[in-house]
Amino acid sequence: MRRVFVLLFCLLPLLLFSCAKPHTMRADADGFGYTDRKSGVHYAVLSTAFTAASKGEKFAESEKGALSLEFYTVANADPALWLTDQYLHLYYSGEGQPDIENAAITAILVCVRDAIAVEFSRVEDVESIAAWRAVWFGAGETAELPPEKAAVVRTLQCVTAEYPMLYYCVSFYRYEGGDAYCFDRESGRVVRLSPELANTFVTAEAMT
Repeated sequence: MRRVFVLLFCLLPLLLFSCAKPHTMRADADGFGYTDRKSGVHYAVLSTAFTAASKGEKFAESEKGALSLEFYTVANADPALWLTDQYLHLYYSGEGQPDIENAAITAILVCVRDAIAVEFSRVEDVESIAAWRAVWFGAGETAELPPEKAAVVRTLQCVTAEYPMLYYCVSFYRYEGGDAYCFDRESGRVVRLSPELANTFVTAEAMT
């Protein structure tokens, strides 16, 4: 009996290590998704317009030889549906992309985004949010970004009631003279904003 106890005591750290070992993710040939080799769940890479609001515990690692990624759980989300990586990119096992156009945007965070996003201000006024979404998702004037460097660059991070685990991100550029644009880096779409709407995010006075 004592021998059995000693053997179990010696094996305990190994058993604990095995339980804690992260899952392994196998990359798709096209690089647009990963499959959890343990559960068989397939996660598609979401648009770069989406970023995780925060990351939780480490969940998985990419296979050796693949792009070195670490996968984490996402706060307020089921890991069988949502994962993120060390760069806060999102991976989703459901169908399609999150339907932000029809989601209830409750706030827009005005951020400077580099390695991390730093919030400068936030817009929670219902009318201002409605005006912006009508331009961005609706009949906004499409345009091209001016060739000169913008005076102010921000990232607008939309918070929604339906998707609390993520931000929907759009770039905001404002130039000397007051012209302002929103820009989706992935699609290349550019929409010009009126001076009044641009002032919701960065006023002309703040640029001087």
